[in-house]
Amino acid sequence: MKWSFILIPLLTGCSASWHLKQAVKKDPSLLQTKTIVLTDTLELPGKTIVDTLEVPTLDQWTAWENDSLRIELSLVKDAVTGESRIKFKADIKPQTITREVKVDCPPSVIQKPSSRSRLSSFVLYALGALFVYGVGYLHGRVTGRG
Repeated sequence: MKWSFILIPLLTGCSASWHLKQAVKKDPSLLQTKTIVLTDTLELPGKTIVDTLEVPTLDQWTAWENDSLRIELSLVKDAVTGESRIKFKADIKPQTITREVKVDCPPSVIQKPSSRSRLSSFVLYALGALFVYGVGYLHGRVTGRG
């Protein structure tokens, strides 16, 4: 019974909610949600397609272009047969597609152990070891084995 005044403080402590309340008192921004922006980028390489079509009449060369595609049409006459053909060339330009996703993260507290908490843990373990040693020592003396 005389050792209970040492044992009671060792077995009791502050609850996690108390520590959380103290942390929020020191820094209220801990409870604010944080938004993380994830950026995903996809790159598509360019590609060129060349082919020939047979068309009865075309007198000119023409080109058409937009942000992702360029098409060139030209008239080609065969010297032997005299047939007219349209030669077209399609260039697909390289594209970069970027997508941003915003994710709201719940508030979280990440705390690195301080040197003070490591010291208090060491002291607590040392006191516990001394207590166990003392109980064993007293038990040995009482039973006559020590």
